[in-house]
Amino acid sequence: MRVLMPSPELKFFGFRECDINNLQNILSSDLLNDFIELETIEGQLFDFGSFVAYIISNSEFRKAFIESCYLKLEDYPNCILNNMPLLPSEFSFKLNLFLLLIDSLYKNNNIDPLYLQFLEMDKRAYRKTNTLVDAFFEMCRLNLFTLISVFNIFAESNLLERSGWVGTFVPTNHKESIAEHMYVMYTMANIYLPSKLDEPGYDKQQILTMIMIHDLAETLTGDIPHPNKTDMDELKEDLIAKALWCNLLYNSSPIAKDVYEAWNAWSLDLDINAHIAHDFDAIQLNYQFFTYACKYPETYTDENILSWTRRRPKTEIGKEIYKKVILDNPKFINRINVIK
Repeated sequence: MRVLMPSPELKFFGFRECDINNLQNILSSDLLNDFIELETIEGQLFDFGSFVAYIISNSEFRKAFIESCYLKLEDYPNCILNNMPLLPSEFSFKLNLFLLLIDSLYKNNNIDPLYLQFLEMDKRAYRKTNTLVDAFFEMCRLNLFTLISVFNIFAESNLLERSGWVGTFVPTNHKESIAEHMYVMYTMANIYLPSKLDEPGYDKQQILTMIMIHDLAETLTGDIPHPNKTDMDELKEDLIAKALWCNLLYNSSPIAKDVYEAWNAWSLDLDINAHIAHDFDAIQLNYQFFTYACKYPETYTDENILSWTRRRPKTEIGKEIYKKVILDNPKFINRINVIK
């Protein structure tokens, strides 16, 4: 196998210089050379993808490599390596191998808590959508390695107008942006949701977190209206969102774990918190629609109102808040009778 050795002055998929140094140590290790005949070419970019593909197909090396990195694997009961088949097709193993490559061999087998978090979260990743390792390599492809690169994306959400309003030609120079949509949702939920609710697992803070992150990936994917969004669009958005959350994990952000778990719950609509958060998405859509419909009555007919307000809340608390914010709101008195 031909392996191109990375040099410190080059960027290896945007990784830190210490990661490149770690890879150099690993590539020159006796363990690797016992299994693979290397050809080193200084000053070239390391082809990590081909290297991983080659490594995971070699079960003997895989076993020796893991044993060398986790000499006391029993000390880490939550590590996915204890709970999964080591198959070449297993995405989780690719992530574990990557983490071992850049970290464990070079740190005397001491495992960084951040990487333990990666391993534990990947174990619990929902197979219906993209796994954490898919998202990590998407983060690499997008070159999102610094916190400021992700913050810049978050901040740009105030520039992307919601496509539904653009498509209906609302006669205003400024149409609602993604950031405004999430902010109004957040404010609405913060005001109207109780601190406690007689529902198993109810967590107001997680609902607020879901609301503040649920559309951030659209700054990269674009905003696609709900009726037009396909399953492939949903998967793409999920992958981009998880790539953004991987950046937070990679940079040891204190909110990384909460954000990642909130996104998983939101994207799969898993529990009462996700159900309520989705209800607020519908309520805010209705709120913004009636705001425009009352301000620009010539733009929206009664038929438009019936069409645009088909999305309604499904939970009991959502229905109660919909009545207060939409149906009984004096701001909308001139058009609300159409749906009452």
